Amino acid sequence: MSAAATSPALPHREPLSAPILFWGLLLLGTSGLAPAILLPQWRAYESMCVAEQREQHRHQRMAEAVAQERRLLDGLRTDPALVERVAQRDLSVQPVEGDIVAVAAAAEVVESTDAGFVPAPVPAPTWMQPTLARLPSLDYDAVFCEPPTRTVIIVSSLGVICTALMLYGRSGRARPASTEAAAD
Repeated sequence: MSAAATSPALPHREPLSAPILFWGLLLLGTSGLAPAILLPQWRAYESMCVAEQREQHRHQRMAEAVAQERRLLDGLRTDPALVERVAQRDLSVQPVEGDIVAVAAAAEVVESTDAGFVPAPVPAPTWMQPTLARLPSLDYDAVFCEPPTRTVIIVSSLGVICTALMLYGRSGRARPASTEAAAD
């Protein structure tokens, strides 16, 4: 028999740098995967917040219009002079006494309910603000939200994470000796 066949097989040990490489690859993969998953969700949340603000603005404008119409209705019920002015203006009723002076009416401006709407920015969570303050001002949506680059980022990040798990997933444990050495 040969000397290699008779000597017992030593268990294979990972190098001391294996845990560092494992966690480094895992961190690298996660640093690309997390924004590619979370940023589109954050943008959807922001758009929902802006839609909510827009609806609140519309509601406020409609409430103001209703309050104005209620004041007019109350005035029509109690003030005869107001009834006469509204009749002259809206119904073209001519007063019994006095002269009529023709005045060009200003064109009615129909304001949309979104007029004057300025959305307030949606603040990031407080635990994330220090990190966001350190990031450079770049177009992160183009990288992490748009389909061609987002897909590449996700696939690359998952590839790095899978590589880390395949290479160093059993880090710190001795691998079992080969079955040939155990059979001898």
